[in-house]
Amino acid sequence: MSTRGAVETYLHWLQWRLGHTLVDDLMTPDQAVAWHELCRELRLGTEPLAEDIDEAELAGAGARLETWLEGQVPGDSRGLWVVGPARTGVCTLLHDLVLGLCGSARPPDRPQIPIPLLVCGNATRASICMLGLTGPWHGLSVAEAIERWWSAVELDLRRHIDRSWRAAPLRAGPCDPLVILGGVDELRELAAQQTVLAWARELVTAGVRVIVSSRDDDLPEQAALCEQGLPIASSTGDPDRTGDRVGDRVDRVGDGDRSAEPRSTPFVGGLLRRLHVLPLTRPPIDRFLACWGRIDGAWGRATPERLKAAMLARPALAALTRRPADLAVLAVLSAGTAELPGTLAELHHAMLGSLDLGHPAHRQLLARVVADPDSALDMPTRRAWLAALVAVAVACDHVDLGEALGRDVRLGPTGSGLLLAATRAWAEGGCPLRPVLADSPVRVPRSRCVDGHDDEMARLVWLGHHAGWWGPEAIFVLRRAVPARERLVEMRPAALRPRPLLLALAALDAAWGPCVAPLLRALPLGLLLAEGGTLGPVTATALYADSSPTELRPVRELFHRFLELELGLVSLAADDTTLQAIVMEMAAARDLDLDGALDLVLAQEGVGPRHPRSHGTRDEPGERGAYLDLALNLAARLTPCGAPALIADLERARRTAIHYSDCFTGALRARLEQLAGFLIVLLIYAIDRRLLQPARSTLRRAEVAALQQQLGAPERVAAGFPGERRAEVADDWRWVMRQPWAPHRIAGHLLARMPETLELDPEAVLPRCHAWLRAWLAEAERAA
Repeated sequence: MSTRGAVETYLHWLQWRLGHTLVDDLMTPDQAVAWHELCRELRLGTEPLAEDIDEAELAGAGARLETWLEGQVPGDSRGLWVVGPARTGVCTLLHDLVLGLCGSARPPDRPQIPIPLLVCGNATRASICMLGLTGPWHGLSVAEAIERWWSAVELDLRRHIDRSWRAAPLRAGPCDPLVILGGVDELRELAAQQTVLAWARELVTAGVRVIVSSRDDDLPEQAALCEQGLPIASSTGDPDRTGDRVGDRVDRVGDGDRSAEPRSTPFVGGLLRRLHVLPLTRPPIDRFLACWGRIDGAWGRATPERLKAAMLARPALAALTRRPADLAVLAVLSAGTAELPGTLAELHHAMLGSLDLGHPAHRQLLARVVADPDSALDMPTRRAWLAALVAVAVACDHVDLGEALGRDVRLGPTGSGLLLAATRAWAEGGCPLRPVLADSPVRVPRSRCVDGHDDEMARLVWLGHHAGWWGPEAIFVLRRAVPARERLVEMRPAALRPRPLLLALAALDAAWGPCVAPLLRALPLGLLLAEGGTLGPVTATALYADSSPTELRPVRELFHRFLELELGLVSLAADDTTLQAIVMEMAAARDLDLDGALDLVLAQEGVGPRHPRSHGTRDEPGERGAYLDLALNLAARLTPCGAPALIADLERARRTAIHYSDCFTGALRARLEQLAGFLIVLLIYAIDRRLLQPARSTLRRAEVAALQQQLGAPERVAAGFPGERRAEVADDWRWVMRQPWAPHRIAGHLLARMPETLELDPEAVLPRCHAWLRAWLAEAERAA
């Protein structure tokens, strides 16, 4: 793919991912258009101005964001630090900037590439989380963050848009990056703020254009980055940047040697220009109100005349209208008959009474009003409404609302107290929402629980996980209340399905820590073998960590013996069509979550997401194709020099498969099934090879025979466990032995076909894979 094509696809993807903000969900489409036009009219100046400043002094002050970025202001610097208090529209401003760059005309020789590592507009400020990278990123260098960004983009884009897309042309091509770090001081953890501020310093020092935004202007790094020095002007623009590449400049950030970093002009003093969002002037306010006065919204049609009259009579209300978000709320309230609020506290109280808890976007806005650090509500009101929002989030399965509810650390004790009371009620067999509803100031509608209260508790676990509210006391109660396996797993003769409560508990890795044994003891051995650590961080750590608790070591050893046999089978099946079909049937019977297994590998390599399986559904099969692509590339990287010839033939096979799918017949279906079996074998080989540590180079027949004898009898398997667990383990293993993927069956397939010593290294396996693929392609060409 050409650089231009890769850029266009990336920008289209970015438009799709950042297509709307929270505010858009609160408005009709016509109202949202007027809102975005209002925010684009915001002006920024080098000095802050009070909201009650005289209109004459405010008129003509500052310039729009695009003007500062285009360098039309004398003394403009490489980047900007935008300071905008809450509700001033900075989130929408930066969001629209990114979308504008995606849709604007681009110079063919040097397109500008926005990289929104951190962007406002959602309950969570980290757009890394938008792509599923919910693993820890505090302490990463900016080079590592950029690496994760492009890896996550490639994964997501290939899953949903273009399976052949690669990030390499953007990283190596002549592109001009613009990194967005919006809402730095809105990150909940101090460590996260410090990490992002360090990114800003590294980027501007490396000469990469960056836009930082914050609510306050007293952050630690700000004084050093924004000293008001003037650059030495250059009349020729940036001629020395024509040879720069985004990969050259961004990938070198954090290196010790700065001598090679390109800089367009030497700077005296600060590296970023500090700009303040200025209050709205009357003309854009009047245009916004006139537009909304012609639109029917959810609360009726705004009455601009009523609001304008109030603005003339009440200076305090007029000052409120100079912040875009407050102006929009006042416009909504003007459609009613109640007196318009004159202070921010009155405005927030009016919103509590006007918004609908049953509407998802309204819940998000209420969460901001209640849980924002700058909320004007009194603390008792905020605590009471926090209980209402927790209850409705659980009742409506809106668990990611926890991101917004956890933003103010001062409400953390209240949230932790609600979780503790709910967990105690659930542990005693009652409804976990009962104590939460008792603190709510409003009635929260919810459906009656039919099959107990475990699903509600599962949502509370997710909500508390997102909000960061799980405290030591609630965790202690949760550990002691782990239910019986029937409440955690749906047990069938041929399959074991995790219930929502298990998925939630398995994601709460910070809660279990070294005390994970009570949870894993409640799980059938068959589920642990079948899911292979893909339920979440808890099971992954238990199965793969070198320092597992003593009680879990028999489970870990059993799982690793299973992995050894599976690795041997897929290695033997590299060029055996019959075995490939057997492996495919085993994977289907095991209901192996290939997506989750590959996520584990990508997370270990630091190039992909590490996140628990959500309580929602899995991806559609069509979206999993990109995971296969990435796994094939992973397999190719298993050799020291890679396998470029194998990758090239895999691309040929992909094109052939696309042609087959366009003219599907019975004969072609069989050929596609052959290719699918081969791809699954290669995928499982790549995954098992990375997960099985220390790596094995060979597998001998004697070892396989010994494992078949050991794993073919439930009593011998149970003997490796403590005495009180042996009867349960033996019953579990009898279920395993009835499955097509049982370890002793895998050993039987191996013994029927394997040589005395089976080579497992990529240098031995991948050439055999390549030979099979070449033969398949040759037959496909003859058939064509």
